[in-house]
Amino acid sequence: QKRAEDKYYFYNCAGKKRRGVKYCNNPNVLEEDLDKVIRALGYGKLREEVELRLSNLRSLILIVAGILKDEIDESKSEESASLSARIQEETEKLANMYKKLLGMDDANGIIAKMIAEQEQVVTELKEAYKIANEYNNNIVSEIKELLIAYEEAADIAKNLKKRYSDEEVLSMIQYIYIDDVDYFEFGKINPTYKILTHLEDVLRPYASKYSINVENWQHSKTCTIEERDRLSDEDFKNLSQFCAQYSQS
Repeated sequence: QKRAEDKYYFYNCAGKKRRGVKYCNNPNVLEEDLDKVIRALGYGKLREEVELRLSNLRSLILIVAGILKDEIDESKSEESASLSARIQEETEKLANMYKKLLGMDDANGIIAKMIAEQEQVVTELKEAYKIANEYNNNIVSEIKELLIAYEEAADIAKNLKKRYSDEEVLSMIQYIYIDDVDYFEFGKINPTYKILTHLEDVLRPYASKYSINVENWQHSKTCTIEERDRLSDEDFKNLSQFCAQYSQS
């Protein structure tokens, strides 16, 4: 209170309120400052913030997809191709056996035994093919899921409005994380937007494996949004072509 008749509403840590600053020294946050943040977001800042985060997210998605692509095992692809040729060859043999032998007298069961043995050969080859193909197929499936998330991010960016009401802004924010006394700067506040939560979750499983800081991806500014998106779109096209070619082969 500056004057006895003035009142200022603020948010603070419940533990700090009960136990003092020795327990928690996080800054108190004035409600009117939070109102300014919400108002600024409604008047264009939300679109600017989300577009930046989406652009960074799309870049990270493609970085992860590119790393996965490099993990494709070409020896397994060669083994799959070899097994595929053998399956076709042995399946044709089995088909010819059906045509030539099934109508013949088989009192001793010799023909049935020959056919059963050939069927077993085909079954074992198909199982070996499945195992050889599984590793690379799983990687390609992961890449495809990432590319779907990339396109989802692009769709979100296209549908952002220039102007949002305070109610719309509040409905889009999950929470606002503040960790600095001089918090009323957009570089020092960190709203978490609900529309981006799913896309963050897509990347999260790769965070520790590939040393990606998913929590801070939205603050990365290595180049302009336009440069980043141009490069990302080229990578997206190349990865999409790779997945299509792999599926055909």
